[in-house]
Amino acid sequence: MKHTYLLEEGLWQVEGYFADSKAQRLPISGVVNIWHEEDCWYNRSEMMLNQDQKMSFCNLYEIEPLNPGLESTIWETQHARLGLIIGTLAVLDETIIMSYTAEGGHFSGTESLYQLSADHYKSWGVMWQGDQKISSWQAQVIRKSKS
Repeated sequence: MKHTYLLEEGLWQVEGYFADSKAQRLPISGVVNIWHEEDCWYNRSEMMLNQDQKMSFCNLYEIEPLNPGLESTIWETQHARLGLIIGTLAVLDETIIMSYTAEGGHFSGTESLYQLSADHYKSWGVMWQGDQKISSWQAQVIRKSKS
């Protein structure tokens, strides 16, 4: 099956949970908009933690287009709290694996997206500060429309 997330333009809905460093789970929901330009792919991600006081996160990821025949590329985003984040992604069989490090190297993490169908992925990830888990998440990622 050909990957559709990131590799094709589209609008995706995210539903799942976010867990803090103490494993307290909070529902999370969001929208991901992916579009391609000649020299850059963009992923605009808006996530909301559904708790008593709603908290939202918005990032614009800039991804170097994946060259034909290659399985990996690089990306970056400017995070409001962590500063510049630089990452890599690899497309391996039915999984997209991303790893990243924040400027200064104090924060790092990984995220994996497993393709269940052309319009449905399962995502999970973890963020670290040194050897301490800061957060983790698990979500369903479902395509709502193609661009």
